[in-house]
Amino acid sequence: MSNGRTTVTILLSLAILPALGCATYVNLPPHDSDVAIHVPNESNTLAVQGAALRALKHDWPEGQPTQVLPYAGTSQANAHQVAVSAGQPFFFASEPTSDVPTIEIRQVRIRGTRAAVDIARPSIPADAQSTLQLITVHLDWSVMTGWQSRRLRVWRVALQDALPVSHEINP
Repeated sequence: MSNGRTTVTILLSLAILPALGCATYVNLPPHDSDVAIHVPNESNTLAVQGAALRALKHDWPEGQPTQVLPYAGTSQANAHQVAVSAGQPFFFASEPTSDVPTIEIRQVRIRGTRAAVDIARPSIPADAQSTLQLITVHLDWSVMTGWQSRRLRVWRVALQDALPVSHEINP
């Protein structure tokens, strides 16, 4: 009997999760006539961005200051929070600086407990002027760990051919 109650409790919890503000279907930027959420300042979208940036740190030079530009349309306060959640050496500055490398989040897709984030970053991490490359970070979500990277894919196509450029931070 208690096994049945446990199952019902778990199922009800999973059914209520989307109602608590968890965005489970997100497209940033929006696709034509889709029904996804398109809000860059939603908490789950911000958490996915922070986790994706943390995934890049394993091959980033330790201590290399790096400016983070979260998805276009993110408020300045939330952009700062994404950079803080990614940890050092990443930081957010409302005015772009040309003397440090910049990582820019270009697309975010969330599908339930899976997500993918497209990021433009310098191909040579310590060189702010190096050619930009596209990296897709694939993430999974679990109750115990939250968002964690599953794999990274480095694309061998010119960034400008793969993704549009459109960056704007809201005040």
